[in-house]
Amino acid sequence: MISATSHLEFSKLKQRYLLLRLAEILFLVGGTILLTYALASLLVPASFAKQLLSSLAGVVVFLVRANHYKLHKLNDNMFARYLNTRYPPLKESADLLIRNERELTPLQQLQKIQTRQQFDSIYPTIQLPHHLLQAVGIFVGCLLAYFVLTAFSVTPKRTLTGETPNTVQEIKPATGDTLATFIKSLTININPPRYTLLNPSRSTHPHISVPDGSMVTWLAIFTSEVKNVKIIISGRDSTELKYTSNNTYSIQKTIASSGFYQIQWTALRATYR
Repeated sequence: MISATSHLEFSKLKQRYLLLRLAEILFLVGGTILLTYALASLLVPASFAKQLLSSLAGVVVFLVRANHYKLHKLNDNMFARYLNTRYPPLKESADLLIRNERELTPLQQLQKIQTRQQFDSIYPTIQLPHHLLQAVGIFVGCLLAYFVLTAFSVTPKRTLTGETPNTVQEIKPATGDTLATFIKSLTININPPRYTLLNPSRSTHPHISVPDGSMVTWLAIFTSEVKNVKIIISGRDSTELKYTSNNTYSIQKTIASSGFYQIQWTALRATYR
């Protein structure tokens, strides 16, 4: 029972050491990614390039630190050697705790009993090496730098050119001139992403320039009843607008690329002059 307990405590110590080192490295990786992304934002407008650079920097830091601590080589024997060098009362016999007694000589079995006793007595006082608090401090510093630097970042603008093509009349009048149904008012609400630190804005002009990743809401009010109201982005992405009330339709979309849009509809009735 004592042997099983000692072996379990030994395994817990090794697992705890591994978790502490991994947590330390992950905080450093997170800080590196944030700082690299923020620095890249000052020079590179492309979102993909910033993500690629920051990800590569994070991978490099992870590999360098993991190799520095030799985490890929961490095993019971390596951890036993660490305990032997840090805790002299174990008399460089910590490795006996993880060895099968049937493989030991009578002298080694006696030494193992003494080592178990010493290990159990010092177990509560064992301090595992790590720089977790330092890594957390670095992460917080990089996080603050991220918010400061991204405020001055090169923010890509996505330009959408608004076009409203001729409507398709479903009912044609028998006589007289017609006045086609058209958009009486168009309101565009722009909600930039948080990283830009820009306030939401509103425009009544169909041509807009917005930061990458902005949420844009169109609110169109028609002069008469319509149906099949939809918005087409760059001739490819077609989405129906939602009817609200009083010939009013709206839609919300995230803008990820430059291009043009069209609002199309089908008139339900003709208006006479």
